[in-house]
Amino acid sequence: MKQDNRLDFIKKMGWNESNQKTLMEFYSRTYRDFKCFLDEIFSIAIKKLYNSWISGPYVYHCADLLQLNRRTMYVGPRQHFKSVRFYAYIMWQIWRNLYDKRNIRINYFSYNQDLAEMHTWNIKQYVLKSNFPAWGLIDNNSTAKSLAEYTWNKGSSQSEQHITSIKALGIMGGVRGEHSEFCFIDDPYRDDRKDKNAGADPNTVIKINGILEEAVFPIPTRDGEMHIIGTPQSFSDVFFQEKYQWKPGLSEIRTFKTNIEPVYIYGPEGRPIQTIWPEAWALEDMLSI
Repeated sequence: MKQDNRLDFIKKMGWNESNQKTLMEFYSRTYRDFKCFLDEIFSIAIKKLYNSWISGPYVYHCADLLQLNRRTMYVGPRQHFKSVRFYAYIMWQIWRNLYDKRNIRINYFSYNQDLAEMHTWNIKQYVLKSNFPAWGLIDNNSTAKSLAEYTWNKGSSQSEQHITSIKALGIMGGVRGEHSEFCFIDDPYRDDRKDKNAGADPNTVIKINGILEEAVFPIPTRDGEMHIIGTPQSFSDVFFQEKYQWKPGLSEIRTFKTNIEPVYIYGPEGRPIQTIWPEAWALEDMLSI
């Protein structure tokens, strides 16, 4: 943030002189660093919903993957901060837009429309439990499950309102997503709520790969971001296809910084010695599941 812009921002926020410095330092810190945002702001919503916030190196590692790369793919175990990291990252963009003041389009894809709407609705609940409403955030579509339209400038003229919109889209329902600055793809191959033990049908995997390649991957704007997350279904998943995995010297346009992480860290003898998120999952507890 440039000094002149900071002063203009402080003036528009209407902060008292006695707390201007403290509030600006707080905002600047959480604006710059996604990890700080997680610990200082997103954690507020988590604590209200689940009573505690569990951070640590694994969470910071996940945060850096998103903040430092415009295109990512992540495969990991269930209940390991996967969908929730997307919720947090989207909320970080909303938070940053308090200062940036631009129109941001976000497409949130999942296997079907129902699942995509569930994720969009979850984001709305996290926003409501955060400090955003106290800072003046308004959702112009507060009751809609498939759409959110957030603005920090409610009451201003239409031209002065800067909207962060979130649209839910099901991959299997026919993709009609317009170009967007951010595109999130969360569990594209199946709805785990129906049967956690079944793998995705091979023909479904092939069909979804085609939809992703032809209809979804071209959606982000030239400088936009795309992030994909899921649990492994088969080695035919896009997660495991080498042509999509970024390597030094390759363009970022159609490749992704890819992290595929097992639930355990293994010792020299090939035995699990720790979970990848030990602050949340003790080794003994995970082995007993």
